[in-house]
Order: sequence, then C-alpha cells, then structure tokens
Amino acid sequence: CQTEAIFTGQTARMAMKHAGDSKFFKSVSISRKSQAPEAFLLILAYIRSLGVPLPTWIHTDGANELRAGGMVPIFQKHTMRVTTNRVGGSNANGVEPVFRVMGSGARRLLVDANLTDCPFLREYAEDYWEDGHAIKPRRSPPHTSSLGRLSGSGKVKVGHRLPWGCLCYPTVAPRHPGGTLVNKHAEQA
Repeated sequence: CQTEAIFTGQTARMAMKHAGDSKFFKSVSISRKSQAPEAFLLILAYIRSLGVPLPTWIHTDGANELRAGGMVPIFQKHTMRVTTNRVGGSNANGVEPVFRVMGSGARRLLVDANLTDCPFLREYAEDYWEDGHAIKPRRSPPHTSSLGRLSGSGKVKVGHRLPWGCLCYPTVAPRHPGGTLVNKHAEQA
C-alpha cells in the first residue's frame, strides 16, 4: 500500500514488531502521532492479507498521544490486551533498535545510489530497506525470512524487488513508417 497518498509530510513512523519467532517488522509513515490509528489499521490490514490472525496482545511504550489519539477504541474493537512499560522502569522498546538499523540502511542506500538525503527519497529508501529486511533469510537453518515465518509459508517470492536507485533514460528510437527500427544494432536507450 502506498501510504504517500494518505499521509503527506511524514515526520514519524508507526511500527509494530512481532514478538514471536518471526520478529517480523512493519511500519507506516505518518506526519503526526494523531494519525497512529490509521497507520495501525493499515498494518492490521497487511497482517490480515497474509492470512495471519490479528495480534491479541500489544505492548507499547505508554505514549500518551497514542491513547489520546484514538487507539483505545481500535484495541477494544479487536479485543486486544494492551500493556505498557512502567514509568521510570525499563524504556526498552522493541522497534527502536530496528529504527536505528533502518536509518543506517536507508542512508547507505542513498549514498550508494549517489542520491541526496532528502525526506522524500529517505522515505522510499526506508520502505525499500524494510521490504528487504522482511524477506532476508536467517543465517542458520532453515534459512526462512521473518515474513515467511510470520505467514507460515516458509519461503517468500522476491521477484517484485528491483535494484534501488537505478535510473533509466529512455530515448525515442527512429523508426520506419512500418514501425521497424531504422538501425536494429544501435543502442536504443
């Protein structure tokens, strides 16, 4: 789902990480935390599209803006148990380490492609990195990806992936009136 049509001016990400064996990570860009309910519903729709049961337990860092932003009715509708970190206790958040790696990976993708580090391109680089992270196989057997472990299918198809940062400059090749190329041996693009 392309979230740019829904959210513009992204400054934050709403993310979920599966606490089970899969460690699957999914995020959606948002411009303010009050859009968290829409982002959460997008993530739930993605999980449901895989045929995976919706989570029954959500653990969060206790952000007040999420409670005030309309998340509670969604939790109640889907009968999800919600727990939060204790105030003054551990601030461990399961998605923060992934965000750090995602930021580093997105910067590396932009540098390798000789692209500028602007918010628009970084958004696409982060999405590309996240997609690759979900299909990257484990080093140890059975070498399944987090997406494959979450969906229970084992291996996932990766034919949709294209190289990041490649540009194509098409040219109009001269043709005869019948449609055939003037010079079939010359480079066409």
